[in-house]
Amino acid sequence: MQKKLIRKLIQKQRIKREYQMAYRAGKIAKETKDTSIRSVNLATKIARKAQEVFVRNVTTLISMGLLLILLLSVMTGFASCSAMFSNGISTVIASSYIADPDEIEKAELYYTQLEASLQQKINQMEARYPGKDEYRYNIGEIGHDPHTLISYLTARYGDFKFDEIKGELETIFSLQYGITVEEKSETRQETSTIQVGQSLGNVVTSGYCNCPICCGVWSGGPTASGAMPQANHTLAVDAANPFLPMGTKVVMNGIEYTVEDTGNFAQYGVQFDVYYDNHAVAEAHGHQTWECFLAEGNQNSVEVTRTVTADVLNVSVQAKPLRSVILSRMEEDEQEIYEEVYSNRGNLQTYKTPVELNWYAYISTYYGYSVNNGTGQTQLHRGVTVNVRQGTEVKSAMNGFVVDVGYSGTFGNYVVTQDKKGVQIKYAYLQSISVANGQEVTTDTVIGTTGSTGSATGSQLYLELVKDGEYYNPVFYISTGDSGLYGGGGSYDDETVRRLFAEADKYLGMPYVWGGSSPETSFDCSGFVSYVFTNSGVCNMGRLTAQGIYDICMPVSPEEARPGDIIFFTGTYDAGEPVTHVGIYAGDGQMIHCGNPIQYTSINSAYWQSHFYAFGRP
Repeated sequence: MQKKLIRKLIQKQRIKREYQMAYRAGKIAKETKDTSIRSVNLATKIARKAQEVFVRNVTTLISMGLLLILLLSVMTGFASCSAMFSNGISTVIASSYIADPDEIEKAELYYTQLEASLQQKINQMEARYPGKDEYRYNIGEIGHDPHTLISYLTARYGDFKFDEIKGELETIFSLQYGITVEEKSETRQETSTIQVGQSLGNVVTSGYCNCPICCGVWSGGPTASGAMPQANHTLAVDAANPFLPMGTKVVMNGIEYTVEDTGNFAQYGVQFDVYYDNHAVAEAHGHQTWECFLAEGNQNSVEVTRTVTADVLNVSVQAKPLRSVILSRMEEDEQEIYEEVYSNRGNLQTYKTPVELNWYAYISTYYGYSVNNGTGQTQLHRGVTVNVRQGTEVKSAMNGFVVDVGYSGTFGNYVVTQDKKGVQIKYAYLQSISVANGQEVTTDTVIGTTGSTGSATGSQLYLELVKDGEYYNPVFYISTGDSGLYGGGGSYDDETVRRLFAEADKYLGMPYVWGGSSPETSFDCSGFVSYVFTNSGVCNMGRLTAQGIYDICMPVSPEEARPGDIIFFTGTYDAGEPVTHVGIYAGDGQMIHCGNPIQYTSINSAYWQSHFYAFGRP
């Protein structure tokens, strides 16, 4: 029955919005008749639905008086769109989110806590599995849109209580995220370049002579190079897997040797076979580990190939969009309610946007629990941090007074405004402040400009909303603007961009493979970008890491970023260097990258905004 009541409320809200939109467009007189007809039709539908509810619940609805009350409640509507702060913090009147704000906060905070716990689990992998040679991470996007979550809970449960839906939150979390951990050993060849005089490291050696026991049918003859073997001079390498090229000179134990011969001993973990004049001495050599140096008389450098066995930990986090998870759990009528509620963003936006930017799309840190990249600790973030252009004007989101102006190491330059209901909004990380304590402000008052003061990690704006000492999620109560953050400036010509994305699009849907760099092996993130730029003819990168790609690029500001530029991210896993993920910017806040699988995705999510590093152009 509650769902039917919600549906009627939403229909009432839709008619109200249509009326307001028509008035602003100057069409109110022309469309009044049509609106009235729609209202009558809606009333008829409400009556029919209410009657259906009564018939199905006749034992509960004891009298027609209850039915009449239901009809009158729906037909007359509620007093206002949002009275969250007008008559007690727990009252929401005629809002699409009809649950108590405290229950909404509990649900949202709990889900962020689950996500923070998952991030901590990922961060602790190397402590839980110590001593690995390599740790490989393929991490999906961890984060969610608060409006998606609360709209879903409203559609399914109406006036929900946290204790009643906690189990449902855990269920949808388990459906949204999955983590796979795999321990494995890999044997592979590694090639490196060694300069003259440098150490090749410790090598394993064995001994041989020119007798039939050691050389079989080749005993008594020349080496593979054609020279006769000599003690304290000749070395052999494995024929199938040579550690060094033929003719290379090395120094071990103060003696200079030359690679002149080949054998079959890599299977025993041996890099060199040392030649001796007699079998007894060769046999007595056994397996000895010596440090090896590249000797004078070689070219400036040589390629060294080693067969190594590496212990590897593969960590993969599968993350589905929350919307796809919740839609599969709703019936058709619930989906209809969800779409309407979500389109309204809860109808709780009481305060105006402080910037013209559509700041919802550029939140780098949401309200709620998250892992601090600097300390590694889970912390409660009591506001939202928004990436924004330096020097953007910030206006008061409310009519009221300035109650605090100052500077702190955390918030940098900040301003706090308060309205007549006692609601306070903090604006922090400001570059400049244009108001004074005690000054009256309106929603047209510029209070300052955005900056990077305090603990900001770039040009950002921090927003915080408080009433009576309680913190609330600004996303639910402060409106957003319309403009975007990226774009402008010169870029590649249209033909270059077309070739680049025509090449990239060939590989959509291919899986993420660590170290992959071709269609035959599939790709990892840097392998994909390197291959696409090289094979489209735009830039011959060869095979670079994400950091390597960044190092060859010219920096591009976010304002100048255009399709075809490269976007870099940091801290997606512990790589020991700043840049850890890379994609190709496609414009309109989208990139194509090798996630799992290769796909287009929005960079305007909390996950990607929190890890954003830079744009570049090779």
